[in-house]
Amino acid sequence: ASDVYKRQLLTLPQAAEYLGIKDHVLHNAFYRSNKTEPDPTYIRRRLYFNTSELDRIKNEGIAFREKS
Repeated sequence: ASDVYKRQLLTLPQAAEYLGIKDHVLHNAFYRSNKTEPDPTYIRRRLYFNTSELDRIKNEGIAFREKS
């Protein structure tokens, strides 16, 4: 991961880029999980994801797939 992303809160599009997936794939997976995976951070009602949480998701091998 880039140093820019270390210990940082990312918006959904940034988080998707960090994970190497498309925005809509992360969006759909997040809402399918009832807004629990990856663990969100809300600041003033805005949604962010912590890079450490995104790393956990990657390390656990949780797959985000596009529909075929």
